[in-house]
Amino acid sequence: MIFIGTQLDQVICLESQQDYCNNKNIYIIVSAIILVPVSWLKTFGCLSYISLFANFSIVFALIVIMIYSEKSYVDEP
Repeated sequence: MIFIGTQLDQVICLESQQDYCNNKNIYIIVSAIILVPVSWLKTFGCLSYISLFANFSIVFALIVIMIYSEKSYVDEP
């Protein structure tokens, strides 16, 4: 969770042009609030649909990235 908090802090700090920096503790608390109830689940069967959606989203994102990369390479090799 420290890694998640640090990475979120860096990304949000860069995207907000240094306006929201050094809020690492808040991001760690938010990630703990999300992850602790998930760790209490006895079976992860209910998460299978969310996982399936996430896998399709990743494949879709990779396809979009490949299409845009090919388009930019064809336009300007």
